[in-house]
Amino acid sequence: LADAVKFFNDTFLSEDAEEHTIPADYSYIKADVYETNMSIAGVDIANYVLACEEYPSRLIYSGLEEIRDAIYDKTEYKVPIICTSASNSYKYKIEASVSGSDVNTYSVKASNTGIKVTGGHTYSVNAGLHALAQNINNIPKKRVIDIPKNYYYSGRYDKNTTNTDGYKLV
Repeated sequence: LADAVKFFNDTFLSEDAEEHTIPADYSYIKADVYETNMSIAGVDIANYVLACEEYPSRLIYSGLEEIRDAIYDKTEYKVPIICTSASNSYKYKIEASVSGSDVNTYSVKASNTGIKVTGGHTYSVNAGLHALAQNINNIPKKRVIDIPKNYYYSGRYDKNTTNTDGYKLV
């Protein structure tokens, strides 16, 4: 806020300001540029959100938290988790959703705009999120990480699969 007030004073109120009138359509946004050592399809992870439906299950949300923590461990940047029905308003996202006919399968697929983790049930989606977090955790610290746009894998949830926080279907 202090930076915004200083900018406003310097731009419009100081004796050195070129003009002292604020245009009716004036809009100025200054965002901090944050760069990390991790990207997806060449786009820095700081441009991403972790997205899920508006009211996610506890397993899906905890899977997103696990990914956020894995990314933070590698980059010291905390990707925000956004739970909304309007996730399409975010260009770059790591998204988790339940879809598909086989409840036990999941897929993790990257594209130019992020990663989509889908599965037929909340347990299988969490298994996909957990697997992605484990893959991130297995990358050595301080290494430059670029997940390519053709990154893809799939798997199955079964009774031996351990999910986030040690949950298992019994």
